[in-house]
Amino acid sequence: MHDEKIWALDFCEHLQTHQGESFTSLKLITGSSDSKVKIWIDNTVEQAAEDKQAQLNLVNNEHVLAKLMRENDLV
Repeated sequence: MHDEKIWALDFCEHLQTHQGESFTSLKLITGSSDSKVKIWIDNTVEQAAEDKQAQLNLVNNEHVLAKLMRENDLV
């Protein structure tokens, strides 16, 4: 975060690959009266991929648990 007002703003896009999927990544560059230049990275795609993987893991774990309960393998 900046401590003062932001007076400069720009962005750049570039193509990236994450876990076999290609996507456009966005970086936002800001300059402020506090003499700082900050680079902000949009990680929306990576976060969505992580959330999807976590959901798949949960479903898989529930499937394994249901199978073990059906087989009465509760050790």
